[in-house]
Amino acid sequence: MTNIEAIGHQLAETIKVYSADYIEARLEQSQTSYITYRGRDLDSIGKATTAGGNVRALVRGGWGFASFNNLNELPDRVALAVKQAQFVGNEVSKLAPVEPVVDIVPSEIDKNPVTIPLAQKKQLLDEYNDIIWRTPKLQTSVIGYGDSHKKVIFLNSLG
Repeated sequence: MTNIEAIGHQLAETIKVYSADYIEARLEQSQTSYITYRGRDLDSIGKATTAGGNVRALVRGGWGFASFNNLNELPDRVALAVKQAQFVGNEVSKLAPVEPVVDIVPSEIDKNPVTIPLAQKKQLLDEYNDIIWRTPKLQTSVIGYGDSHKKVIFLNSLG
């Protein structure tokens, strides 16, 4: 799994070299797991990790934007957002003066569901499915489970 914090630190240094009045980036990494039963049968089960985000740039009053779903594309996406902003910018950039905010918002959960083994989650759904199928004359059912854990990094730089 990619270390999104390290990439965030690298990006903070990278965006300083661009000639832009303002650049901001949002990096996001998600881990998910899912289980679905259709009737008595297991229909799907799996885990996935995804990463991506977006970059906005302001140059001479013009905005550029680029999104990405591969962190390896990040340097090219920063350059693209700056280039787009340069194409449309023909004024003076105006941003309101604000104090920087640094905040870490921890999850308010006792146990991260992503750390629970998928086999344990499946066993629980097996038990629920057995309970459902004890219902007389039941024709079909659909049950599902899903969880997700997200890590987001937001950074910006005034040119």
